[in-house]
Amino acid sequence: MNNPTDPAVHYQEVQHFPPFFHALLGALLALLLWGQVSALVFHKPFGAKPAPPAVLLAMWLFFVALYLVVFRLVVRVDDQGVTAEYGYLGWVKFRWRREQLRRCEATTYRPLRDFGGWGIRFGAGGTRCYSARGNRGVLLETDKRRVILGSQRPEELAAAIRALIDGTPVTGRSEARPPGSR
Repeated sequence: MNNPTDPAVHYQEVQHFPPFFHALLGALLALLLWGQVSALVFHKPFGAKPAPPAVLLAMWLFFVALYLVVFRLVVRVDDQGVTAEYGYLGWVKFRWRREQLRRCEATTYRPLRDFGGWGIRFGAGGTRCYSARGNRGVLLETDKRRVILGSQRPEELAAAIRALIDGTPVTGRSEARPPGSR
């Protein structure tokens, strides 16, 4: 149930990493699980130099935790500021308060070249990038740094942030989900 004192959300976009990353992680988890089953049920260690079952279990738990903590990005604009939150558990969260925001603009960038990929990344000149997929986003300038927030609908996100910076009312709420996302 929502708390009546929670700030009104004006824009929210949920992005998932591309299916390739999910498939890669799923294959890795299946391989680790097979190693466990092979060693514990069939008493045949998997591979030339098999890891002990406890190590396989620890690795499996690590990768499941990684999935829960980082494989989704939620960007939210509310009355108090802008939030970028990773994962299904909401443990990795970045927040910029309204008074910290200076300006923003929709932009196209090169994730691999400029930041070395997707996720939580650091680029030249101290620019940070929080992304999950694609090459579009919003360049956000705060009182301390420049940040790129990955977005599949950067013009809409930039408009919501601009309205917040300018103090103009934001009409409606946008629940932006790119095609194929859950």
